[in-house]
Amino acid sequence: MEDAFGVIALVAAAPAITIQILGLTYKIQHARAQRAKKNIQTVDTEIFEFSCIKEEN
Repeated sequence: MEDAFGVIALVAAAPAITIQILGLTYKIQHARAQRAKKNIQTVDTEIFEFSCIKEEN
C-alpha cells in the first residue's frame, strides 16, 4: 500500500490540472480570435486612392 499514495494524490489533483489545461486552451484560442479579428478590421479599413491616374480631356 506504499505506492497507492501517489495514485491517490494524482487522482485528487486531476480536476485542478484539467481546469488549468482548459483555461490555457481558452486563452490561446481567444488570442488567436482577437488576432484574426484585428487582421480583418485592418484589411477592411484600407483606402486606396488612385490620385496618380489623371483623366485626359
